[in-house]
Amino acid sequence: MRSPRGWPSRRLCPGLLMLSLLLSVIRPSYGQQVPFAYGLANFFSWLPGAAAQTSPPANPTSTIQQSATAPTTPPAPSSSNTAPPSSTNAPAAGTKLTYDNCSKDPRSPSPADGNEKLKVVAAAATRWQPVGGKVRFTISGGDLSPGNFQAVGCFGWRTEDPRLQGWNWGVPLEVLDTKSGEVTLGAVLPSELGDTRSPNTRYDGLVPVADLRILAHGPGTPGTWKEFDVSIPVGVTHRWVALLIAAFFTGLAWWIVLRLAKVRPTIRGGPLLRVIANRNGYASLSQLQITLWTFVVAGGAMYVMALSGALIDIPTQALTLLGISGVTVLGATLPGATASSGPPAPESATSAPGMVSALNPVGAVNSTGLVLAWRAPAIGKPAAAYTVERSTGGAAWAQLAGTPDLFLEITGLTAGTAYQFRMTAVDANGTPGAASPPISVTTPAAALGAAPGAPTNVVAAILPAAKGESQVTVNWASPAAPPDGYLLRYRATTGTAWIAAPGPIFALNRTVTDLAPDTAYEFQVAAIGNGAVGPWSQPLAVATTRVHTPRYSDLIIWNGRNEVDVTRIQMLLFTVIAAGFVLLQIWRENAIPDIPQGILILMGISNGVYLTAKFIPPQR
Repeated sequence: MRSPRGWPSRRLCPGLLMLSLLLSVIRPSYGQQVPFAYGLANFFSWLPGAAAQTSPPANPTSTIQQSATAPTTPPAPSSSNTAPPSSTNAPAAGTKLTYDNCSKDPRSPSPADGNEKLKVVAAAATRWQPVGGKVRFTISGGDLSPGNFQAVGCFGWRTEDPRLQGWNWGVPLEVLDTKSGEVTLGAVLPSELGDTRSPNTRYDGLVPVADLRILAHGPGTPGTWKEFDVSIPVGVTHRWVALLIAAFFTGLAWWIVLRLAKVRPTIRGGPLLRVIANRNGYASLSQLQITLWTFVVAGGAMYVMALSGALIDIPTQALTLLGISGVTVLGATLPGATASSGPPAPESATSAPGMVSALNPVGAVNSTGLVLAWRAPAIGKPAAAYTVERSTGGAAWAQLAGTPDLFLEITGLTAGTAYQFRMTAVDANGTPGAASPPISVTTPAAALGAAPGAPTNVVAAILPAAKGESQVTVNWASPAAPPDGYLLRYRATTGTAWIAAPGPIFALNRTVTDLAPDTAYEFQVAAIGNGAVGPWSQPLAVATTRVHTPRYSDLIIWNGRNEVDVTRIQMLLFTVIAAGFVLLQIWRENAIPDIPQGILILMGISNGVYLTAKFIPPQR
């Protein structure tokens, strides 16, 4: 149904709804009347590389609440601030600096002995901060030794509204870093700055602007400085607005990725599975990890930039995590990385195949021939072929033939004769295992008849849903004379070696398992009767297995094996824990955190174990 003329299209409506929601939330954060253009101009002026704000407060009669004259000498420093001067000529990190309350009148003009000798530079990434965020700035150019340097920070709205003027919120300054002749300080935006219950609080402007006034007192000796009084602008942002912006752009990026993935119809699965599926159609744990880290770091960066109004620097530890994930993805695609998806490897390099079992003739024994069948060894190295030996009347064992199949038709026997047969499995290097216990067979004096005819109406059917990716059911009709059993063989493509299904089969159907997805197979059936194998069915029955659909179980189960892999569980668990830690720290610190070295080592070990396991063949 088309939209009425003049109404937005269905595709446009969600966009307009999101835009209206975004504007309704972003519209005002905290504070005073600040024109949109003014806030936008401040945004561009605060980008990295902009000149540092070092100007004193504006006209004190219009922006500062007048109060009683403050004392001209600073109060005595507290015991926590009387440590002897350090080699860095600055207070120790973690020190809380206090000087005077915010009622002190500003100097007009600003004190020449301080403002002209000291320099203050605000960190670009903290010029926008939410309530509870920390504004960082550096003071340099004078004697900043402990005991001589006392300071306090005062916040006030930049507005001409007399009800909101004044330095109403004072906070102690925390020493964050010290170097020779300079100190980096932090001031936390107080919660009162954004108290929506205040009757004087206004909601205007994209980013309301407050001022952080820095009052400091120095030694006052000749050649140094005594009074320092300067203010820097601070944009007051909101966590939830930044979160909405980050979620919007992260969702937009994810939508674009999905649209690009849907271009290829062979890539299947849900929204996440479609993205993390590998070239074989399986959900890849390594691709899940790098996708998760990419969106965590990118979304976190957008959140922090929306809060700070500036480009940010990604910590080295976060880049290291992305590097670990990238190396794992590349390693998982190297040749030999699917060794663990094949059949189990031998128990050791020197062990031989084990002993075959269930060696018996199939059906009746004819006067000149019979059909033997057996089961592969359950232990030892895999058998590449089998050899049959025969003994007559206690004579020495004579080798008859070799076969890679689990059955063998033996001819050239003598009527009315007692025979013994035994079977030996041989590995790919020609090393034989232990011979099976011998079985005794006596041929009848009279022939039983000819071999049965070929089965008819052989049809191969793909199973539904996930089973059809690796299983095919073959059905057939019996020849005119009911046989003693059936044999089934299959191959992936014309020209490759036939693979015998375990047998003999005593029904008119068999489900073949452990096939490769999205592969065409050919099937043939033969009947066993009167001690002989009849002709193989024609034409060939053909079926193509289903394309594998990615599933979340692929993340913890090896491709092609039916067992849970603990190395994958370890990597998945540690990845989720580390990603959760990073997201929590981004929310708490308003910055991409420095990831602890232990987390990096843990991720490196789990990824290394996961990657190594892909190159090691499975053990029994």
